[in-house]
Amino acid sequence: MSPQHSIEDRVSVREYQRFLDTAIHHLRAPLRVIATSAALLSEGWDDRFDEQARALLKEVFEGVTRIDNLAKSLASYSMALMPESPSSGPIPVEIALQGALATLQVQIRETGATIQYNALPRLCGIHGQLSVLFRCLLSNALDYRATALPRIEITAARDGDRWRFAISDNGIGIPLKYQDQIFQPFQGLHGGVHQGIGLGLAICKKIVEAHGGTIWVESNTQAGSTFVFTLAADGTE
Repeated sequence: MSPQHSIEDRVSVREYQRFLDTAIHHLRAPLRVIATSAALLSEGWDDRFDEQARALLKEVFEGVTRIDNLAKSLASYSMALMPESPSSGPIPVEIALQGALATLQVQIRETGATIQYNALPRLCGIHGQLSVLFRCLLSNALDYRATALPRIEITAARDGDRWRFAISDNGIGIPLKYQDQIFQPFQGLHGGVHQGIGLGLAICKKIVEAHGGTIWVESNTQAGSTFVFTLAADGTE
């Protein structure tokens, strides 16, 4: 189990999280107004627009989408900072994984991806955070896929006082020089099908560390990637 935060640390993190959550709320409210206004403008005036006006309106929609994706990523990052205590008893990691798979159903279906996993343990942790952890790692594998249909394998093995998880894919891989920086905020890589915000792996790092573990990647260009993370085995079944 991860070390307990001091009272001062918990207060500081909660204040930061409250500020971030409030900022996200105030960011998304006017964003919805812009999106709605642009949609109404497009529906009611499209036949009066020339090509330049349509191109500008398209840029508005794309900008709204990018900012909305940023807000969603920041909300996930805020959640990853939450100094909650793990559950009072072991929770099934497979349920957290299934929650992640449910949110990615459309992307999995559209890419024709195959996702396999072996038996996963029960351990003390925060269900919501573990679900986000799997969602970010799986989404990353789907975004950085190669020409072949994506194949993703999830394994878990006991390693002393920890569980060692591995998520392997057959994607485009990550050059060695980038493998340290990808876990830093806003350090997304080029080459993905969808250019992300660059917070997904930073969120993963925060969640894993909050659960007393570490995360790293093993990858070769054009040979796929394996993201490995450990979680404390205290209280596992």
